Amino acid sequence: AQKVERVGAIPLGCVARVMDFCEAPMVCTMSAVCMELGAGARDPDRWCRLLRSDWGVQNTKRLGGASRATYKAFVQRWVRVKGALKALKTSGHPGQVAGKEQRAHLLVALQLCVDLTAVPREQATYAARLRKHLEAADGVRSLLNLAAGDDDNHLIPLFSTETLANLANEDRT
Repeated sequence: AQKVERVGAIPLGCVARVMDFCEAPMVCTMSAVCMELGAGARDPDRWCRLLRSDWGVQNTKRLGGASRATYKAFVQRWVRVKGALKALKTSGHPGQVAGKEQRAHLLVALQLCVDLTAVPREQATYAARLRKHLEAADGVRSLLNLAAGDDDNHLIPLFSTETLANLANEDRT
């Protein structure tokens, strides 16, 4: 098998450097163009940089490494955060959440809230976006009610409290 060193007239090194400046959706789009770009899009160092810049992840080893699949898992959790915040606002910011599936989704969402609020907003794209979504959904009110609620699952008030503490700590600095 012959090693390809160019994409058209462009050396692979130049293409890889361009990909370093792309956001995750563009890297995924570029990967579909040809095998060479697909190989460049699978570079773990690229996904490590994207995880760090978008999500504030410093240690990808604890996640099993940096890859498109790892990044995609974060995006799926992000979708749950937005859905959970909207559902909590729509239902009047309850102190408890009924239903096994809804609670499971809420726990995933709250864990990401804890993680993102522990990262300074200027160090991760989604950390800043979370704060905007919390504002739009009156999320602090939901978090306060969940923290004070009497839920059977102790993790819901714990994660709510930890998210609020991270936000308060950030406001003080």
